[in-house]
Amino acid sequence: SVAVHQARPNAIIIEATYDTMLSTVQNRFHAMGLPATPLAQLLLFWGGQVAGFNGFKHNPADYALQIRIPALVLHGGKDKRVTLDQAKNVYTRLGAWKRYESYPTAGHEAVMHHDLTRWQNNILALVDQTGGNHSGKAQE
Repeated sequence: SVAVHQARPNAIIIEATYDTMLSTVQNRFHAMGLPATPLAQLLLFWGGQVAGFNGFKHNPADYALQIRIPALVLHGGKDKRVTLDQAKNVYTRLGAWKRYESYPTAGHEAVMHHDLTRWQNNILALVDQTGGNHSGKAQE
């Protein structure tokens, strides 16, 4: 991530983001019709042990507090893996120019496939914030 690895891009696009690793694991259990507690906590603990990291500390909402560059947050309105509240939790913590766009027909996938022109215009708005040059609005 930009916050963890000290990358220096001019802007970022965040798509289908979750706020905390725990909440996204809990979403998976809910989607399967299984109780999230304590299964999500156990899986997150064990998975972190196996992978060599603390999954309870892997939280994009916390990383967002360190972001000071323009950011575009894209979210599918039919996303069953990441809730609107989780995506908004990341969005509200971003510290520079930011834009949130929900694509009502998209799930947990690339939203550009649901409205390419709108997606292009969102990207151009982000480019404008970085001082980038482009030829104007996307053509329909």
